[in-house]
Amino acid sequence: MHRSKTKADLHNQSGAVLLVALVMLILITIVGIAAARTQVMEVRMAGNLRNRSIAMQSAEAGLRNGEAGILQDIYTGFSSNTAGQYFFDPAGTAAPVYLTVNWSDSTQVLSFNGPAQSSSSAFAPPVFIVEQLPAVAVAGESISSAQYGAGIPPSAVYRITSYAQGGDATSSVRLQSTFH
Repeated sequence: MHRSKTKADLHNQSGAVLLVALVMLILITIVGIAAARTQVMEVRMAGNLRNRSIAMQSAEAGLRNGEAGILQDIYTGFSSNTAGQYFFDPAGTAAPVYLTVNWSDSTQVLSFNGPAQSSSSAFAPPVFIVEQLPAVAVAGESISSAQYGAGIPPSAVYRITSYAQGGDATSSVRLQSTFH
């Protein structure tokens, strides 16, 4: 027995299906918006990680460039305390140079002169400074100049500090190495 719907039957319906459908649509929209926000955040985090990695690699290249310059006796003007070559203050009265130097001033830092790091020019090459530290004795030798026999002279020690930025100015890295 099939009964046809009358006007009275249609008038008695309360619209529960419509209400449930609207609630479900709102819930699906909220989940979609949350997923989109998560996706955007993940893209930003990946970009920041890339920028940090570029800055780290660039600063590392600056350190190696400074070490190569020391090995080749390129950096010898430490007494003038300028142009990226500084003499360490043994009295400790001044703040360390790497904290006070203006890394964007080309007269206070040395420029990276190694091979090109990337085909992209989106980031600046690293800059670095070289500080001559007090000499140290080679293992088994005296630091004094009056030694028995023909002693080995004290070894020169250098602190190289390299600064680099990633793909944008939001990420930067400062690395140091001690070299002798």
